[in-house]
Amino acid sequence: RIFIGGQEMNLKPLESTLFIFFIGHQEGVRLDDLHEHRDTLFDIYRTIRPAAERQRIVDLTRPYHQTGTTFSVNKSRLNRSLRKQLGVPIANFYYLEGSRGEPFRINLSPDYVTSDIRY
Repeated sequence: RIFIGGQEMNLKPLESTLFIFFIGHQEGVRLDDLHEHRDTLFDIYRTIRPAAERQRIVDLTRPYHQTGTTFSVNKSRLNRSLRKQLGVPIANFYYLEGSRGEPFRINLSPDYVTSDIRY
C-alpha cells in the first residue's frame, strides 16, 4: 500500500513496483543499469502480486535500445495515475522522471520519505 499525504494510491502492480523501487533509490538508476536490479524489482512485484511472472520484470528492465521494453509505458502510466489521483501541483513532486542516458528518479526530497518502506 502506498500513501501520499494520507491518501492511499490506487496503482497497478507494475506502477507500484516502479514507485516503491525508485522512492528507495533517491540517487536514481539509469535505464541501461535497471537490469542489475531485477531481483529487487521482482521481490517488490511478487509482494504486490503473489502470482507475479518474472518475465514482466525482464521486459520492464530491458535497455532502451532493445525491443520489448515496457519501462516507458509503465513510467507514463505511473505518472498519469499520480496526476489523476493527486492533481497536477502535488503530483509534480512524485513523478518518475529522467531521460535516456541519465538516471531516472523521483525528485522528492528524502525529508518527505518515511523510513517505513516495506515490501
